[in-house]
Amino acid sequence: MRAMPEMPETLAEARPNLLPVVRSRTFFEQVPLVMKSTPGKATPVAWKPLGGFLGVGLAFDGPDTMRYLGPGELTRWGVSFEQALGMAVENLRSRSTEPLEQLAPGTCKSPWQDSYAASRMLLDEVVRRCPVKGTPVVLVPHRDLLLITGSEDEDGLNQLATQALRAVMAPRALDGRAMRLGSEGWVPYMPERLNNAWADFRKLELFTRARDYDEQTQQLEKLYEEKGVDLFVAAYTPYQDERGRSLSYAVWLKGVDTILPRAEVIFFMDPALGPEAPPVGIARWEEVSRVAGQLLAPVEGLYPERYRVKGFPTEEQLARWQNDPGDLFDEDGP
Repeated sequence: MRAMPEMPETLAEARPNLLPVVRSRTFFEQVPLVMKSTPGKATPVAWKPLGGFLGVGLAFDGPDTMRYLGPGELTRWGVSFEQALGMAVENLRSRSTEPLEQLAPGTCKSPWQDSYAASRMLLDEVVRRCPVKGTPVVLVPHRDLLLITGSEDEDGLNQLATQALRAVMAPRALDGRAMRLGSEGWVPYMPERLNNAWADFRKLELFTRARDYDEQTQQLEKLYEEKGVDLFVAAYTPYQDERGRSLSYAVWLKGVDTILPRAEVIFFMDPALGPEAPPVGIARWEEVSRVAGQLLAPVEGLYPERYRVKGFPTEEQLARWQNDPGDLFDEDGP
């Protein structure tokens, strides 16, 4: 087992080894849950959100492994997170002079295998080494893989999706969702629905959200069991029909104290009708929120977001949602 590097006593000693780490936001958000459910297994980590579903933290890069930095180290060294991040980014810049690997004209990948390839999305000059069509689009499906193409490059988007679908299945996978470099920085990106790459980008999105919710579910179930809390953590389930159309769904059980993930579709079930009974209602999340939003209370401090149910929709409300599941795959939806 690799030994964790020892933390220097001063900022001057630590500074040459500070590096930024881009990871999924879920990675950072799960740390407090792990600390609650398994005391001593994790320590606080200093980080900030990046573009919605990613996060950037700080690491001390040792000879064999890295060590994430927390508020304690920064306080001891007398430096703010932003100041330390600026130092870390400059260190990464000095390690990022190599040219990108070209997959095709206007489509590139990172050459680095140092656990910080994804972090290079923080370096504007690295991203812009790839002469893209449109605005830069990146995927960081793995910590050792940064993929770059342009928003107007359909072939490039297809190639990125193909590579990302493989990479998110590997150990130490990161996130399968794409980001576009806008005037305010990185923002979530999805190709137009008519783009040939849309279906694969959609698979990457659903896979990543399902994985994030699954990891969260495991931590919450462990925490509630240890605290003796009788609360059902509903699953986030991706689904694809025979025509290749996809969506995500969750099940809202009548009479069961539940926290729901924000899935695209909700199946309302009444356990009293028996295990073989069909749903008593099916509706899209937006419709449920509009008609029965008072029954959904956001659970603070959770990412991905969850809602604690407060009762069950009325018969009148359920009567609005007597849908055939196939009707939910409309042209404007998933």
